[in-house]
Amino acid sequence: MNNKWNLVSILSKSDEERAFFLPLASKPPGKNDIRQVDQSQYEIIEQYESISSNNPKIKDVSLEITITPMQNSCFENEDDLPDPSYRLHAIDNGTVTFYNNYEGLQNCLVLDMGRFFFPVKNCSWYWRWIEASCLPAKFIYESIDPEHLRNVLESVTAPESIHDDIPFTYGLLYPEGVNQSSKSLFIDRFFQDNNKDIFFMVAKAGAYLGTAALHPAIANDPQIEHNRKPRQIKLHARYVNHSIDDPRPLNPRELFHLLFGDNITAKSIEAENHPLLKKIDNLGENDNTLPATKRMLLRPPLRTSARVMWEAEKEIDISENNWSMNGNCSNLIYNSYIEKSPPRSPNYVGEYKCNVFGYEITTRSGFKAPVLSVRIPNNYHYLNPLLTNKAALRNNNAGSENNYARYYNKKFVDWGRGWDRILANIIPSSNRIEFLNNLINNEGRCFILNRWHDGGMRHHLILNSVELNNIYPNQSLLFRLHDGNRTLRIIRGTVYEAYPGGARKSGPRNYTPMLNSDPTAVLSLIELKPGRDPDIHIGNLSSVDAIENDDKINLNVLIDVTF
Repeated sequence: MNNKWNLVSILSKSDEERAFFLPLASKPPGKNDIRQVDQSQYEIIEQYESISSNNPKIKDVSLEITITPMQNSCFENEDDLPDPSYRLHAIDNGTVTFYNNYEGLQNCLVLDMGRFFFPVKNCSWYWRWIEASCLPAKFIYESIDPEHLRNVLESVTAPESIHDDIPFTYGLLYPEGVNQSSKSLFIDRFFQDNNKDIFFMVAKAGAYLGTAALHPAIANDPQIEHNRKPRQIKLHARYVNHSIDDPRPLNPRELFHLLFGDNITAKSIEAENHPLLKKIDNLGENDNTLPATKRMLLRPPLRTSARVMWEAEKEIDISENNWSMNGNCSNLIYNSYIEKSPPRSPNYVGEYKCNVFGYEITTRSGFKAPVLSVRIPNNYHYLNPLLTNKAALRNNNAGSENNYARYYNKKFVDWGRGWDRILANIIPSSNRIEFLNNLINNEGRCFILNRWHDGGMRHHLILNSVELNNIYPNQSLLFRLHDGNRTLRIIRGTVYEAYPGGARKSGPRNYTPMLNSDPTAVLSLIELKPGRDPDIHIGNLSSVDAIENDDKINLNVLIDVTF
């Protein structure tokens, strides 16, 4: 398993020279160390609010962070800089602009980042983010102290002449064309809400960006000394191509997972030591919210196999029995578009739940899932493992043949790719195990192993890894001819699944078609495509167009899509 499921571990030159920084309590360029900050100084609330009247289901997520001095103490400067607990820093290289009002947010610094628009060297799993067109673009600091920021800009050195080279001041630099004579005018224009393509500052990762503002509830309280008054900052993030008409918000915590994420066995230095990340993780550890994915726990990045495995193991650890045949999993349905208590089997009691478990876990991890629309408008089921033919699909789907689950007549559409023929026809038999494990462990791809017959899926398993099978040891993954195409006949591996006894990690064992006497019975290996963020988008069921235009599902065959 790849140990590096965060970008800071991949891109940092050393433990001392980091590629990314947390927005609070970080070391600015030019400083060799930082005074320790205790995580108890932070109170963190995650807030979800509609961002656009055009699509109120899409939520903006903010991390509201209140910073207080240690008990019986006060905030103290660190040399010539403010107290590190509420001091602000650029999380990445970029340009910084100020807005009095930005999309309704007050007193904001907006950091525009360009690093994420391109493939990341030595990081093949980041392609899943590129493939989903989910490229982090902006990081927003709401409720900064404008007066203090003005003092910061005044302290930044400007050249006497536009031809002079000037070093960064704690990671900040004036743009080309600003010199000592024009510096004051530039600063005045910087704080106006126009011409932001001209009036910006250049920032290195870690740059000192001023401070969080006083907490609004006590800002004017004369009974509290100024250096004892709490501070507050709200953090937001945006993907590329975001606009109010077409909002594409990003949960700041998910950006932290991308940059500093924790894959249990190998944490980043920041996940191990930074007070802000430790506070986030501790809040999650002391939370009993279900499903557990809603807790503020550090985890690997979205759209990676590491995230799938983290979500699966967390769910198994906490809610194993709810996924049994007689278990009640209604309170574990994270996807708001999925029916929580079907009339035929309230709370899913008495039902096999392999499809619900498998696609819940992968949806939570940022991958697409196959769904059926049901009787209630805008309500869906994950693809049912008991649907075996067109008639059953039609009956379950209230007679609408246009909504066949993004899966119809053995044709997989926009939610996944079939790999059976690719593995059989392109990859030599001796290399298939290594090849497939690399796709999972290094490229971060997510695979569902479906055991199906006669056009209907019978059992859904999340594939963790594969190994040499012990029935035909001379073949790594065994294929056979079926309907003129190559399909899997046997695969040996480890999976996550819901079975009659509950949710579990199972294997390694041999997996074969469930109905071996049926000549049409096969295994199918499907890679789920990466999708939108599950917590802020409208269900992450399939493509947005498929949901909004649900009577005109595109049934294009993607089974032949190559990698």
